[in-house]
Amino acid sequence: MKNWPARACPETAWYRTEFIGFPTAILRLYEATGERKYIDFVTQTLAVPQWNPNLENRDISQPNHAYTHLSHCLEQLYLYRISGDLNLLKTTDKIIDFLMHSDGYVVTGGHIAERTVAQHPGMLRQFC
Repeated sequence: MKNWPARACPETAWYRTEFIGFPTAILRLYEATGERKYIDFVTQTLAVPQWNPNLENRDISQPNHAYTHLSHCLEQLYLYRISGDLNLLKTTDKIIDFLMHSDGYVVTGGHIAERTVAQHPGMLRQFC
């Protein structure tokens, strides 16, 4: 863990798809050992509590993948179960609200819809 910032990946690399579940694994180490260094790594180094994506971003070069966002919500919810910090529920509420009541939509297939959004700026924001 202490070498994480020294790696080629920045501290925010856990946002990327290939690191889905990484914070949860570290939180499970905390639960198994009770060692505070694991909570500190998740909350300070990875900054899981501060994760709050811009869902209204219409720049398709920025990832807005439902499975990634929802997995990060689960990581914040896992941290909430440990800490009881109600602020950790805000991002999940925002994402669910966006999917249910805003111009977000979930694409289950991917590429065709992504091209459609790219060809028609201002169209519904892709959230696959």
